Amino acid sequence: DGVLVDSMHVVRRLWRLWAEERGLEPGALSAASKGGPGLETLRNLDPALDAEAEAERLSAWEHSFVNEVST
Repeated sequence: DGVLVDSMHVVRRLWRLWAEERGLEPGALSAASKGGPGLETLRNLDPALDAEAEAERLSAWEHSFVNEVST
């Protein structure tokens, strides 16, 4: 499929850390994500959440873990 970098373990870890920080069960993320974009997942988790701000935060976290991405 042309994927040159595998960042899924980093993405999973970031979402898990984010959920733990908010006291959410890991299963809540799976149910909310439905395979869609992160912003959609955040909106599904809590419509009152500032989804855009949280998505930016997650993106910044992801960039900080760039050294853990496999090629």
